[in-house]
Amino acid sequence: MSEHNDVPAFEPVNLNFPHSKDDLRRITVKDDYGVYDVYRISPSVAHWPAELVPDGVNPRSHDENCLKSKVAGDIEKTLREEPQDF
Repeated sequence: MSEHNDVPAFEPVNLNFPHSKDDLRRITVKDDYGVYDVYRISPSVAHWPAELVPDGVNPRSHDENCLKSKVAGDIEKTLREEPQDF
């Protein structure tokens, strides 16, 4: 387990797939700690190498532990408060 949360540590996975400039978005996030730029890429389903992505790292998983994670909470908060970011 990671020292900072209840999500198990994992090895990085490098994924390569074709994409266009329109697939990449920058979202500026402001919180009590500062201002951050988050980059989000949304490749087409036809190009997404799903078979290479381990199931355990999907923050949108319906696994009970994933649903209680900070990432899942942040996704829910964004969907409710700033749905235009999705």
